[in-house]
Amino acid sequence: MDGVRSEFALKARYIFPVEGKPIVDGVISISGKRIVAVGENVFSQPPIDVGNVAIIPGLTNAHTHLEFSDLAAEIGKPGISFTEWIREVVAHRKRRSADTPNVEALRRRMDRAVRQGIWESVRSGVTMLGEIGTNQTCDRFPVATPIDCTVFRETIAFDREKADDAFGELAAWTDSPRIEYRRGLSPHAPYTVHPDLIDRMCRYSKQTKTPLAMHLAESFEELELLNSGCGPFVALLQDLDAWDASVIPRGISVGWYLKTLAKSHHSLVIHGNFLTEEEMLFIAAQAERMTVVYCPRTHAFFAHGQYPLKEMLGCGVPVAIGTDSKASNPDLNLLAEMCFVREHHPEVKGSEILRMGTLNGARALGQSQLTGSLASGKRADLALVNLSDETANDPHDLLLAESETAVRVLSGGRLIEPMSMLVD
Repeated sequence: MDGVRSEFALKARYIFPVEGKPIVDGVISISGKRIVAVGENVFSQPPIDVGNVAIIPGLTNAHTHLEFSDLAAEIGKPGISFTEWIREVVAHRKRRSADTPNVEALRRRMDRAVRQGIWESVRSGVTMLGEIGTNQTCDRFPVATPIDCTVFRETIAFDREKADDAFGELAAWTDSPRIEYRRGLSPHAPYTVHPDLIDRMCRYSKQTKTPLAMHLAESFEELELLNSGCGPFVALLQDLDAWDASVIPRGISVGWYLKTLAKSHHSLVIHGNFLTEEEMLFIAAQAERMTVVYCPRTHAFFAHGQYPLKEMLGCGVPVAIGTDSKASNPDLNLLAEMCFVREHHPEVKGSEILRMGTLNGARALGQSQLTGSLASGKRADLALVNLSDETANDPHDLLLAESETAVRVLSGGRLIEPMSMLVD
């Protein structure tokens, strides 16, 4: 496929359009950056036969933190409590700063981690991702990346007095003409952002038609803090000199935060590990503008128990898939996440899992009209994935049997050469 023409057709054992049944010995026709036909070759030249592979839409990693992509292993041991893990993350960031001679060197180090994370994502077939960026990574996020990125700027301001400054900085960044990538907002979590600021950011999201992502219902410790104002989070925030008992009203619920998020243009509920049925039904009622992002192997790393995926889907909740970061995950392989879901949630159809890793994520990022499925007129974002020689009644079983890296990835009809992204 090296040196692919501007107009060409590909033939594969299976094509998975997502919004249609898999096509055996399928053909897809591409002209420039766009798909022009699925199921037929509309050109005079014969198709390029890529063999025993599946052609799927480029995958969407709906939630990640690329700053940690240079880690050799997760932070902490599997089963670590969530608040203890946060302590170790804070310690890691301090060590990273201390081990780097100056601010510019630290920025270069984080730039390289981000690029490394993008390359690792591409290897698993990702052509779109939702990144949670810090102040350091947002201002210098790679604009030359060949895949589609939405960068959500993370805001942390638990103190009311700091909220105005934080919002001002966020608004200036959102309006900056120097930023060339797609922008999003991210009030980090209930325990790090003042409720008034969350409300303000959600309204600003709607005003500017900017997507918004927030970690919510992520841990038992978070629920304990909201329900009683007590627990490990209080001790953690006190140790970080960031606790104010008056900020979170006693007995405030996850439901309050969901209702606030519903004021935004489109919101991503990150994790949602401990949502109640009532909360799931509320999200389902907002399905056009609210998506839950499930991070399967990160959920398992913290030993949270069985993820309520069956219940969410049964309620009609739109669910996308993310990797979170290498601080809680061995890698950024989204295909491995999908295979993990297939193994641990056998009651969920393979077609639904593929949709979670493609179209649902694209919709969450506001790009489903461009990508996320294979259809005429959509951008030619494709991943070619090796298949075994076995047969199956449902070809999705072949696709989700192994988490091999993608054979080839096309973004906008162009074959990606990922190693070039690591060049400074």
